[in-house]
Order: sequence, then structure tokens, then C-alpha cells
Amino acid sequence: MINQRPRQRVSDQTVQLILAEYQKGVSVPELLHRFQITDRSFYRWKKKYGVANVERSKVARAAS
Repeated sequence: MINQRPRQRVSDQTVQLILAEYQKGVSVPELLHRFQITDRSFYRWKKKYGVANVERSKVARAAS
């Protein structure tokens, strides 16, 4: 049997933080290592939320 780590949910705020770091120029391998996520998760979030959506959510939070 393969030893697998239990799944951990990543909060929406953390996903936004990861995508914002990516937009600032941090490399994908560095983000994967730092946040202990898979490349599959990262690219799924990038596709779902997009980098532009991160900026819009920052503006929305600042307005509220």
C-alpha cells in the first residue's frame, strides 16, 4: 500500500495568496514547495480563479 498524506483543504485566501505570489514572479516549483501543494492543484486553481480574478478580489475586499 502506498503511503499517502491525508488531504488538506486550502482556504480561498491561501489560494489567492498563492496566485498573487505567482503573479509577482515567484516560480511555480518554489510555490509548490513552500505551500506543499501539487502542480495539479496549482494549475487547476490558476485555470479556475485566473490571475486577473485575484486582482479583482483584492479590489473588492479593499472596497468593503
